[in-house]
Amino acid sequence: MKPTSTNLFSALILFVFIFLPHPLISNNSSPLEKKTGSKEKIYIHFDKSFYSSGENIWYKVYLVDAINHKPNTLSSVVYIDLIDPNNTIIDSKTIKINNGSGNGDFNLPFNLLKGEYTVRAYTNFMRNFDSACFFRKTIPINYIARKEIANTKNDLSLSFFPEGGNLVNGFVNSIGFKAINEEGKGVNVSGSILDETGKTIRTFKSSKFGLGMFQFVPRKGKHYKATILYKDQNLTYKLPSITDQGILMRVFDSNDSFRVIIYSSLPNNENNLKLIGLQKGEIVCQTEFNGNKSEVAIKVPKSNLKLGIIEFRLLDKNDTVLSKELAFSGSNSLMLNATIETSKHIYKMNEVVEVDINLTELIQKNETVNMSISVTEIPPLKTATYASGIKSYLFLNSEVKEDIEQSGYYFNSNDLQKKNELTLLLRSLNVNHDLFKDIPKNTPLEFSPESNFSLKGTIKEKNNEKPVKANVTIFYKNNKELGYDKTITDSLGRFLFKDLYFDERTHVSIKANPLKARYDNRTLTIALDTFIPPLINSKLADNHLDKTNTLLPPKVRYHRNIDFAPQEGEIKLDEVKLNATKKALDRYNEKRKLALYREPSHSLDFKNIRLAPPMNPLLALQGKFAGVTVYGETINIRGSVYLYEGGGEPLFLIDGITVSKEDFITTPISDIDFIDILKGSRAAIYGMRAGNGVVALYTLTGREKIEEQNNLGVIKFYHSGFYKTKVFDQTKNNSSVLYWNPDIKLHQSNKAKISFNTVNKSATYKILLEGITSNGIPFKSEVYFDVK
Repeated sequence: MKPTSTNLFSALILFVFIFLPHPLISNNSSPLEKKTGSKEKIYIHFDKSFYSSGENIWYKVYLVDAINHKPNTLSSVVYIDLIDPNNTIIDSKTIKINNGSGNGDFNLPFNLLKGEYTVRAYTNFMRNFDSACFFRKTIPINYIARKEIANTKNDLSLSFFPEGGNLVNGFVNSIGFKAINEEGKGVNVSGSILDETGKTIRTFKSSKFGLGMFQFVPRKGKHYKATILYKDQNLTYKLPSITDQGILMRVFDSNDSFRVIIYSSLPNNENNLKLIGLQKGEIVCQTEFNGNKSEVAIKVPKSNLKLGIIEFRLLDKNDTVLSKELAFSGSNSLMLNATIETSKHIYKMNEVVEVDINLTELIQKNETVNMSISVTEIPPLKTATYASGIKSYLFLNSEVKEDIEQSGYYFNSNDLQKKNELTLLLRSLNVNHDLFKDIPKNTPLEFSPESNFSLKGTIKEKNNEKPVKANVTIFYKNNKELGYDKTITDSLGRFLFKDLYFDERTHVSIKANPLKARYDNRTLTIALDTFIPPLINSKLADNHLDKTNTLLPPKVRYHRNIDFAPQEGEIKLDEVKLNATKKALDRYNEKRKLALYREPSHSLDFKNIRLAPPMNPLLALQGKFAGVTVYGETINIRGSVYLYEGGGEPLFLIDGITVSKEDFITTPISDIDFIDILKGSRAAIYGMRAGNGVVALYTLTGREKIEEQNNLGVIKFYHSGFYKTKVFDQTKNNSSVLYWNPDIKLHQSNKAKISFNTVNKSATYKILLEGITSNGIPFKSEVYFDVK
């Protein structure tokens, strides 16, 4: 790109960047910041992209260092939330991370509302920074196909992105653009650039996802506009205003280096300017200019750069950003992949499928790999061809902190066209984002990395609520260990127990005594700190689905009972005003709001039972109600619709959610508020699965449990602990998921082999393998086969 003014002296000078391990953070950063050196990232591989109520969401969690993507993070605890369309957390899991990964599942209730749900994941340490760094994934649940409604609006947005951020008079300017339609999706367009007289300066055309670029020479005093034909209408858009004197910066990408060329029409040209390169919030290279030239070229070798986005900034002597441009370093490295091979492309129903996995090309000597695999049915709906995966998420979505349309496309192959389109994408992000503005502040970090659980709280005197210095002891017991520890509170009555490993359902007892218990008869109370999850930012969680998947009208989508939703052809009556007094719900009916029924056949309060608990919750029902028989861990409910000789299992619920019998009977008695029994017609609301009746358990809230405790100075409770994921069993799961394995093991020669059975259903299936090497290189491979 040469300046077209002949009266400007243009000389090309070649500089080589000076590479520095110089972080763009304050030298007074906290010790924790210096120790960690970086933030953390989370990626989750799900078994599939769409779900129905009653199914399981299976997932694998990858926790990596935000800079090099290696599994060397300080945190080893990840919190995962399932958030409903109303931005309410309906389920949460705490996952223990070992060697950079962990796995879990969500069981979706049968009465789940239709809509778009969000899975959010974060570590405690990540809460110190922008919540946009949390992992988020939008998942459709209970969607059914419908015909698309034609959109007659012409709301086409056309944005322009001048090279380096400026449109400068007299130079050949390179201008990127992006066209977005009414649904927020990129749409390909073509058009013309006109001046104020209507003269055509040049034409332009987008290449992919509405992205494109054109060049022309803007002139002082001229005004330019773009015209396009869209849906049979001519639309006009203004181009950015022209700067008479300014700076242009252009970045050229070659195999082993970047070439940055700076053009200046400022009075001092490039004198007293500085060019820096930023990656992951750190200055990785920089150089200064002290000459008086209008054109300068700088070569930046890639050998010293990290894999990922680099932001070049041109600064003046006051460190004001004059121009900036994004580029991607090392995209070739991301083309290395694992290969997946099936013995054939078409299988019969109920036939064994064998799959060979080969990582020879990807894995280096002494390198290990962490990977997961899913085999799922391709839905009949339209889906994104290049959906986001572990590569595109770690290197694009998580860096720019937004959802990039079809982000998997840019790392699908190593052809020149895709590299150019990645450059166009980065140009469109350059104006809207300051990638590395989130620099740690010079303040102590509020949230520390966690390797296990912590419990903290305050000891107070019961009578006056004043903090008390006291001895505090903790005792805990679970299936893996028995633990004991003690500490002394500080002057504010605060105590902390760290690094506690709590398996699922760990019994915890905490006791507080005055320092001189023999002479001090004050009654103490213990106030445990409650874990408060981060606020849900609806804007960030609003990761829209492809509109071809928006399958329910907005007025119907979130109705709990679709039968009472507005129906076609209904007759509306005149408005009638009624006066009534709302009756307060007792605790029973308040908790039954979680279920489909309102009146049980029988109900048992556990208030007195908790004082002398039986072995399991079912034994508490023994002999209490006619027609309900309990033998050990077996319960039969007479009067059920389909009861046959020898009995049959009823449907088990906990707080309105369907659970396994094992989960039901292992619920601690101290957690139970009451149990309802449903039989006969009252159980029919749950359909065939409740043919042998329903046993519905409701738990105490944390406040209810604390208020019930009689021994002041002691609190006892069950900690939910780390979630223990269920084992995937194809015979017990929906046939849309043939196979799920979150931990594939390599055998000799960097190869692995798996096998599974097809089912009695004709469909197309996708095998998706995702993972990451111990050196931080992510990979994603997929292959398809048919069952007929």
